[in-house]
Amino acid sequence: MDSKDVRILVIDDEPVNLQLMGYMLKPMYQTAFSTRGSKAVELTKKIQPDLILLDVMMPEMDGFEVCRNLKASPETSNIPVIFLTAKIEKEDIIRGFSLGAVDYITKPFRKEELMARVKTHIRLRHSEEALRIALAESESAKEKAESALKQNLKMQEKINKDLEAGAAIQKKFLTGQQETSELLNSAGFNFIVYNQPYSTVSGDFFYPKNINSQVCGLFFADTCGHGLPAALISMRILGLLQSLPVSDLSPCAYLQAVNQDISDIMPPGRFITAEYLVFQDSQVLISNAGQPFPVFISRDNIKEIDIKGAPLGVLDDPVLSEAGVIINSGERIILYSDGVIEIENNCGQMLGRQQFLEFLKTNALDDIDTLKSKIINMLDEFKGDAHDTDDITFIIIEKK
Repeated sequence: MDSKDVRILVIDDEPVNLQLMGYMLKPMYQTAFSTRGSKAVELTKKIQPDLILLDVMMPEMDGFEVCRNLKASPETSNIPVIFLTAKIEKEDIIRGFSLGAVDYITKPFRKEELMARVKTHIRLRHSEEALRIALAESESAKEKAESALKQNLKMQEKINKDLEAGAAIQKKFLTGQQETSELLNSAGFNFIVYNQPYSTVSGDFFYPKNINSQVCGLFFADTCGHGLPAALISMRILGLLQSLPVSDLSPCAYLQAVNQDISDIMPPGRFITAEYLVFQDSQVLISNAGQPFPVFISRDNIKEIDIKGAPLGVLDDPVLSEAGVIINSGERIILYSDGVIEIENNCGQMLGRQQFLEFLKTNALDDIDTLKSKIINMLDEFKGDAHDTDDITFIIIEKK
């Protein structure tokens, strides 16, 4: 139901309070007002509001008596009542609930609290009405529901199979470790990756670009969101990367080309963070569009490569930059998605960038297979029994 169709009755003997309540409620709901408890009972029967906000302290008939009368009448007994009161004694609260009130708000009330409680009880009211209607339906409705459930289960089974097939295709074309490893090896680099999807299909993906026998590129991206929408966007990007010229574009130009292709098709609020790297001899050119900074592990130091850039798919012409890194034998570059540093433990605490960098400093001298295993173990130990909230991917690239 649209909130504009919701009717709220406010009962309070103070005109100032009614004026204030009207100011808060009228933009969202239909409102009616009464300053006397005795008239409010008849008005309630007439207009049948969805919710009543009822002042406790009123002359002639106080809020408790009004509530008792409302609950005694079949016409009004199901209408939820929230008491408005400056009295916060435990006995008054218990008395209100015993008369059938669903909640109370203390004066002076805050707009945020008032609107939140009103919204909650309107939702509960509509849920109860829907439940009553559902319980009143015939056995045929139950049979229809069971039939619909069976159809939904069949549809879900088909969707799961399609997602599994999509995941297999994505793994072959967009997270193919063997092909990527072979291309980087030809350029003089070792490559190792860990990818743990949040759901069946990963929103993180990487794709190698063969430039010539000694030079290659690597596109690494994180699609905002998960599942099928992320997979469809990643496959669109795959087609684009395959069609781009082999050697005419810089890393920045590659990312700009991706942005131009997807900016008109991205759903509102969705975007892609990405990096594109070109490997040639002992030089690596990098451009970054919103991904965490790459980590460079040299022989005697570990540091982030500070390359800033806006995510793709948001702006028509995002500001991007690129940097070159000279990398010697045994030195490494680590790329990772934000799922690594945003992983949460059982207490809801995130690992964080600084803790991840400290871990890398401690274990920087391990061989890359050992380093990969240690990172995975560290993430698992930090997470504990907490559920995953994002795809987790990291890539280790080492100069041979």
